[in-house]
Amino acid sequence: AGTTPAVSMDTGYVILLDAATRQEVLAQTSATLGQRPFVAGAFVPSRPGDGWNMDACRRQLDLVHEHGGTPVIFQSFGLTSQPAPQIVETYAAIGRYALRFIA
Repeated sequence: AGTTPAVSMDTGYVILLDAATRQEVLAQTSATLGQRPFVAGAFVPSRPGDGWNMDACRRQLDLVHEHGGTPVIFQSFGLTSQPAPQIVETYAAIGRYALRFIA
């Protein structure tokens, strides 16, 4: 139908998935779709007052890429608590690391 499947998404729910469930969802999606494209949520857990954790972001990006998907960066306290210019630089840093992503 020309649509791209999306997994581990939906603001408010992606944060409820533990690491094992995220891994299983990606493995099942990849196995089901083969080489066809899909997108998947990439969420870095944080709490109010936490700083941005680029290493955790890289792990989420890698996890989605390893299964053939395109990561969708979800907002988090660590990301959005930065000053606006730093948020832009954070997305630029993500872009330098990831071949592709959606934000």
